[in-house]
Amino acid sequence: MTARQVLRSLARRVRGYHEKYLGDVGYLARQIHYRQTAWRERDEISRRQAAAARNLDRASPQARTIAAALERDGYFITSVDKLGLSPEVVSYCRRLAEPAIDLSLADITKLRSGGSKIYWIDLYGDVQEECTPITAFVGSRDIADVCSIYLGQAPFVHELSLYHTPAGAAWLPPAKLASQNWHLDNDRPRRIKLFMLPFGADVEAGATMFLPKPHAPLNRYRNFPAYFDDNQFRAFGLDPRQIVHFTGDAGAVLFFDTSRLYHCGSRTKSKSRTVLNIDLSPVTSYLPYPQLANGPLRRPRFAKLNELLLR
Repeated sequence: MTARQVLRSLARRVRGYHEKYLGDVGYLARQIHYRQTAWRERDEISRRQAAAARNLDRASPQARTIAAALERDGYFITSVDKLGLSPEVVSYCRRLAEPAIDLSLADITKLRSGGSKIYWIDLYGDVQEECTPITAFVGSRDIADVCSIYLGQAPFVHELSLYHTPAGAAWLPPAKLASQNWHLDNDRPRRIKLFMLPFGADVEAGATMFLPKPHAPLNRYRNFPAYFDDNQFRAFGLDPRQIVHFTGDAGAVLFFDTSRLYHCGSRTKSKSRTVLNIDLSPVTSYLPYPQLANGPLRRPRFAKLNELLLR
């Protein structure tokens, strides 16, 4: 028997051993893990539904107005000062953004090498403080109550990021545009994305674009999570005249349901853009448990904030 034949025979034995023992054990372990995830999800949903029911009695007229606009139009534009919240969140985000302001698209692409969405960096991801002006902003009463009314659950923070996109991202090749193209975040029945502009933004700064709910028929697009470009946008029968651009001064705030509104963003031209991006969604998901098993219910990063949102 040659050395090659010996190695082949050994490889077959190892593969057979793995399939007979480790394969079965691994399958069972995964099934147990997914079942535990289902229990965890069900328990978390019950807790957040109970909290939402309590919140309904205390909701302010402002919270009810915003929730009604979300139900009717899918979005509401306001500002930090109109919400009656501390302007410290604006100055805090500006301080975090200072080191990135002068970075070029080439700089950020290099920093993001090997990652997806190479046109932005998250300036909040490495912040170790548990109590920041950002967490105080997210945990404010009106924001929690808007989400409770609209979602039927106290919100669960799935993402909390301060994204900075340098000038020129709009001119990346099509293969690298990613969420600069149109899409829906429809892996959940509803979700609220809360954006805040610490420096303000205009069209040259890559304003977030979206179609209001009356002009965003969901039956035109079901291929989550794929994106579609401006030409496909028209081919789907969507009307570009109805597009809303989220622009405004420093402290401008956008509530919008990205599971129901076609949207895209970060198409920066001659200016950069910094945006506080908060995903406040129900726990309920359409994703299969293999994806949920290591998802938000197991992330410790926002655990204290998510407990705060139950109060």
